[in-house]
Amino acid sequence: IIDEYVGNVGCQTDQVSVVVGTTTEPTGQPWLTVDYDEWVAIIKGKMEMHTQKGQEEVKVMTAVAGETIFVAKGDRFMPYFPEAGTEYIATCIPAFSPDRCHREEEVGINDVADKLAKFHSKTNDTTSAEE
Repeated sequence: IIDEYVGNVGCQTDQVSVVVGTTTEPTGQPWLTVDYDEWVAIIKGKMEMHTQKGQEEVKVMTAVAGETIFVAKGDRFMPYFPEAGTEYIATCIPAFSPDRCHREEEVGINDVADKLAKFHSKTNDTTSAEE
Protein backbone atom coordinates (compact mmCIF):
# COMPACT_ATOMS: atom_id res chain seq x y z
CA ILE A 1 0.00 0.00 0.00
CA ILE A 2 1.38 3.40 -0.98
CA ASP A 3 -0.02 6.68 0.37
CA GLU A 4 1.25 9.73 -1.49
CA TYR A 5 1.28 12.88 0.63
CA VAL A 6 3.21 15.12 -1.77
CA GLY A 7 3.53 14.64 -5.52
CA ASN A 8 1.67 14.51 -8.79
CA VAL A 9 -1.32 12.71 -7.26
CA GLY A 10 -1.18 13.93 -3.65
CA CYS A 11 -1.10 17.66 -4.34
CA GLN A 12 -0.42 18.10 -8.07
CA THR A 13 3.24 19.06 -7.75
CA ASP A 14 5.91 17.67 -10.04
CA GLN A 15 8.85 18.96 -7.96
CA VAL A 16 8.96 16.24 -5.28
CA SER A 17 6.99 13.24 -4.13
CA VAL A 18 6.80 11.85 -0.61
CA VAL A 19 5.04 8.55 0.00
CA VAL A 20 4.56 6.22 2.93
CA GLY A 21 4.54 2.55 1.95
CA THR A 22 3.51 -0.53 3.91
CA THR A 23 3.97 -4.10 2.72
CA THR A 24 1.20 -6.58 3.49
CA GLU A 25 3.36 -9.55 2.48
CA PRO A 26 6.90 -10.12 1.23
CA THR A 27 7.06 -8.32 -2.09
CA GLY A 28 9.39 -6.81 -4.62
CA GLN A 29 9.63 -4.95 -7.89
CA PRO A 30 11.26 -5.88 -11.19
CA TRP A 31 14.49 -4.18 -12.22
CA LEU A 32 13.89 -0.42 -12.44
CA THR A 33 15.79 2.53 -13.88
CA VAL A 34 14.40 5.87 -12.79
CA ASP A 35 14.62 9.45 -14.05
CA TYR A 36 14.73 10.95 -10.54
CA ASP A 37 16.75 10.71 -7.33
CA GLU A 38 15.08 8.59 -4.64
CA TRP A 39 15.65 8.14 -0.92
CA VAL A 40 13.96 5.20 0.84
CA ALA A 41 13.92 5.46 4.64
CA ILE A 42 12.92 2.28 6.48
CA ILE A 43 10.66 2.92 9.47
CA LYS A 44 9.89 -0.70 10.38
CA GLY A 45 11.12 -4.01 8.96
CA LYS A 46 13.73 -4.17 6.23
CA MET A 47 14.44 -3.77 2.54
CA GLU A 48 17.00 -5.38 0.25
CA MET A 49 18.14 -3.17 -2.63
CA HIS A 50 19.75 -5.04 -5.53
CA THR A 51 21.84 -2.80 -7.79
CA GLN A 52 23.80 -3.40 -10.98
CA LYS A 53 25.91 -1.10 -13.13
CA GLY A 54 26.54 -2.35 -16.65
CA GLN A 55 27.92 -5.88 -16.63
CA GLU A 56 29.12 -5.66 -13.01
CA GLU A 57 28.03 -8.25 -10.49
CA VAL A 58 24.73 -7.55 -8.71
CA LYS A 59 25.26 -5.93 -5.32
CA VAL A 60 22.74 -6.17 -2.47
CA MET A 61 22.35 -3.53 0.24
CA THR A 62 20.10 -4.17 3.22
CA ALA A 63 18.43 -1.37 5.17
CA VAL A 64 16.60 -1.87 8.46
CA ALA A 65 14.52 0.47 10.60
CA GLY A 66 16.32 3.78 11.01
CA GLU A 67 18.39 3.45 7.81
CA THR A 68 18.02 5.03 4.37
CA ILE A 69 19.10 3.92 0.91
CA PHE A 70 19.75 6.45 -1.85
CA VAL A 71 19.16 5.62 -5.52
CA ALA A 72 20.58 8.13 -8.02
CA LYS A 73 18.82 9.08 -11.23
CA GLY A 74 19.77 6.57 -13.91
CA ASP A 75 20.73 3.76 -11.50
CA ARG A 76 19.38 0.27 -12.23
CA PHE A 77 17.96 -1.37 -9.12
CA MET A 78 15.49 -3.94 -7.83
CA PRO A 79 13.91 -3.37 -4.40
CA TYR A 80 12.70 -6.32 -2.33
CA PHE A 81 10.84 -6.27 0.96
CA PRO A 82 11.29 -9.71 2.60
CA GLU A 83 8.97 -9.03 5.56
CA ALA A 84 5.26 -8.29 5.77
CA GLY A 85 4.60 -5.11 7.71
CA THR A 86 7.66 -3.23 6.48
CA GLU A 87 7.00 0.50 6.55
CA TYR A 88 9.02 3.05 4.60
CA ILE A 89 9.05 6.64 3.40
CA ALA A 90 10.18 7.26 -0.17
CA THR A 91 11.10 10.71 -1.46
CA CYS A 92 11.67 11.36 -5.17
CA ILE A 93 13.08 14.51 -6.82
CA PRO A 94 11.54 15.33 -9.23
CA ALA A 95 8.25 13.66 -8.32
CA PHE A 96 7.50 10.07 -9.25
CA SER A 97 5.46 9.53 -12.39
CA PRO A 98 5.03 6.32 -14.38
CA ASP A 99 6.85 7.77 -17.40
CA ARG A 100 9.94 8.40 -15.22
CA CYS A 101 10.07 4.82 -13.92
CA HIS A 102 11.30 2.30 -16.48
CA ARG A 103 10.29 -1.21 -15.42
CA GLU A 104 11.86 -4.40 -16.81
CA GLU A 105 8.93 -6.72 -16.40
CA GLU A 106 7.31 -9.18 -18.70
CA VAL A 107 3.96 -8.11 -20.10
CA GLY A 108 1.09 -9.82 -18.31
CA ILE A 109 3.21 -10.97 -15.35
CA ASN A 110 2.54 -8.02 -13.05
CA ASP A 111 -0.07 -5.29 -13.41
CA VAL A 112 1.65 -2.74 -11.12
CA ALA A 113 2.72 -0.54 -14.05
CA ASP A 114 -0.87 -0.46 -15.36
CA LYS A 115 -2.23 0.37 -11.89
CA LEU A 116 0.29 3.20 -11.45
CA ALA A 117 -0.50 4.68 -14.85
CA LYS A 118 -4.24 4.54 -14.13
CA PHE A 119 -3.75 5.99 -10.64
CA HIS A 120 -1.64 8.88 -11.95
CA SER A 121 -4.19 9.68 -14.65
CA LYS A 122 -6.95 10.29 -12.08
CA THR A 123 -7.92 13.86 -11.30
CA ASN A 124 -9.72 13.18 -8.03
CA ASP A 125 -8.19 13.53 -4.58
CA THR A 126 -7.51 9.84 -3.96
CA THR A 127 -3.97 9.52 -2.61
CA SER A 128 -3.55 5.82 -1.91
CA ALA A 129 -2.69 2.91 -4.20
CA GLU A 130 -1.86 -0.73 -3.69
CA GLU A 131 1.27 -2.25 -5.20
